[in-house]
Amino acid sequence: MQVKQQDRQLTDLEKQMLNEEWRREQDHEREIERQKHLLNRERNLELLRHNDAEKMLREDQLRIEKERDREMLGKAINKEQEIERIEREELMRRRQEVVEL
Repeated sequence: MQVKQQDRQLTDLEKQMLNEEWRREQDHEREIERQKHLLNRERNLELLRHNDAEKMLREDQLRIEKERDREMLGKAINKEQEIERIEREELMRRRQEVVEL
């Protein structure tokens, strides 16, 4: 009877120890999962910040290109207008020469 009681106590103690170990392992696994979640969240936030920065750079580059194109178009229009003015003046000068002859 004494032996059975000792066996039962040892079995109970072993169960208790195993349950405690399993609980620690579960706690540890939960902590690992929590840390993985936090790490993934931080990575995702970093990717979002990186994507926003790239988007801003692309928008800035596009704005710069549009400004350059606008400036080049303005210069081309001004040059064309100047050429037309010079041609009109030349035509008027020739007409005046013909009239004087």
